[in-house]
Amino acid sequence: YTPTEELLTELDQILYLFGELRRTVPALQRHSDKVVLVNLIKTQFPGLLDQVNALWELNKGLRKLHPRKNMLLKVVLSSLLQFQEKIQDEHTLADWSQKLREFLLDLMVRDQVSSDIYATYVQGSQLTASGSIYVLGEGCYNSHLMARKHILIMGEPGYFREGNLSLQGRLIVRELGSPNGSRVTIEMPAEGQIFAHTVYPGVDIQMGQAHYHVLQRLENVHFLQDGEGQVALQPLNVSWRA
Repeated sequence: YTPTEELLTELDQILYLFGELRRTVPALQRHSDKVVLVNLIKTQFPGLLDQVNALWELNKGLRKLHPRKNMLLKVVLSSLLQFQEKIQDEHTLADWSQKLREFLLDLMVRDQVSSDIYATYVQGSQLTASGSIYVLGEGCYNSHLMARKHILIMGEPGYFREGNLSLQGRLIVRELGSPNGSRVTIEMPAEGQIFAHTVYPGVDIQMGQAHYHVLQRLENVHFLQDGEGQVALQPLNVSWRA
């Protein structure tokens, strides 16, 4: 939401300068707020419309917001694109600024609330969760899973075959890859960990800056980064169950 913050900063600067001009330039008293504001924006903030246009395009891709909040942003942007006709006085601009603040507050609150995804079987799909992803059935095939927290593939047989896993926490899975060597890539931070019953050749693991390519079938294995910054393998307690 940085572009929205930048736009809000611009509006606040316009309001501040408008107040200073009204206070320090007596000759401007004979002009309406509308005339002063329009000329101020055109002369001192020539890039404002470019900012608004860029944010308008970016807003088309926002899907996670409540429709009413998304519409709130659209109304403000639409008004700014036509500011020469829409603006009446400083209260108009202040109202747009307040609406942007409300939009940003809603966005920040939603960023702090994590949402989990639950599925039984995933095929040819892309899942993105601000929380964790739980696959409770057969497993996943040819899919891309992204989670801000953990990914747990816990069903029977509980496999992930062909695709990409991107996460910030732990990966718990029964089978990674397939006997025929289907390609699986895993991306996680250095502190990430993987717990798996079976890992087949063809699995690529990226833990922070460390990389590990599985060349042979592994059973009951725990991947983590060691003290030297390399991917290390430890035996997994066979009593563990996903």
